[in-house]
Amino acid sequence: MKAVGLAGDLKVELLCDGPDRLRGLSDIWIGRSAESAFPAKISEVRVQGNGVLVRIESWRDRSKSEQHRGAFIFVQEADTVRPKRGTVRIDDLIGCEVKSEDGIPLGVIREVYSLPGGDAWGVWTGSQEVLVPAVKHWIRSVDIKRRRVVVARTEGLFE
Repeated sequence: MKAVGLAGDLKVELLCDGPDRLRGLSDIWIGRSAESAFPAKISEVRVQGNGVLVRIESWRDRSKSEQHRGAFIFVQEADTVRPKRGTVRIDDLIGCEVKSEDGIPLGVIREVYSLPGGDAWGVWTGSQEVLVPAVKHWIRSVDIKRRRVVVARTEGLFE
């Protein structure tokens, strides 16, 4: 996110379904990580051009917004939206162990990338990051409760 205008509005990149999701919230947390986030209240959400602008209730000028450039907006677990059948939330994937179909540990999901051709999961093998396309052809199963993902074994991908 970044500051926009003299009133200190925040231009945010949505990682949710749309601006209506933010309009339904009042209490949020802002920070570079969930651990460092602090509480704030949304007073207004509006779409402007190709961006979404959020106004924070107690912020009256751009200087406060500039201090939080690049930060994220977090919500309480109770305010999260349950994912549609067959989909998972990004934050649920982070930290999941990745194994091959034959049970060989391959790494841990550390990042989810939204790319022009579709999402890819960044799997850290211990020495490098491997991007796995988040499509049925590659992903065999996702078990969020057990924090485990099984992927198709493909020659050369994890070697």
